[in-house]
Amino acid sequence: MSQLAARKRHLGEALMREAICEAAVAVLSDVGYAALTMDRVAEAAEVSKGTLYNYFADKEALALAAIEASFAPLDRRIAQLFADHAYRPVALLAAAEVVLAHFDERQGLGRVMASGDLSVAIEHHMRAHRREILGHMARVFALAAEQGKLRVAASAPQSPARLFLLTLQGMVRERILHPQDSPALADEVEFLTEYMIKPWFLEYEP
Repeated sequence: MSQLAARKRHLGEALMREAICEAAVAVLSDVGYAALTMDRVAEAAEVSKGTLYNYFADKEALALAAIEASFAPLDRRIAQLFADHAYRPVALLAAAEVVLAHFDERQGLGRVMASGDLSVAIEHHMRAHRREILGHMARVFALAAEQGKLRVAASAPQSPARLFLLTLQGMVRERILHPQDSPALADEVEFLTEYMIKPWFLEYEP
């Protein structure tokens, strides 16, 4: 096989995998993890079940890939936000707004993830995702502590970062389970600003 042919084949496989993942997210959002089947995804993706198994060994592998594909743009966006804001406190609020908006746009998938029905492997992946975000947040507190701009104990920057992330997770869950009662995104960000960012940081520049 020529190099060009190999590249075309790789591109075709990548596009097929992407289409299958999109179909899997749609089915998962609609019926949940317990009722997710390879047959349902194959039908939604308009491919044969055999084609599906060429890309994914089983339902768990498919669901994990679909969730990873759904969160990959969010991960990149969050990392870029922290870098763009030089890990200043405003980065925490920017990241929070992006996370809330992400789940607002994916209510169905959010309900599945809040249900507790996902497999151990998928839950493990999501914990790794949260640890990555926590790492970015902890760096904000660590830098502020180094610069003498932190009101809270400077010895453990990961503690306030964890509290901020837990608060954000609570907001996400509430917006998923009770979207009709949820405040506007701007109000959520204002809450975080007034009750977490300003009390924690000696200098806050929006």
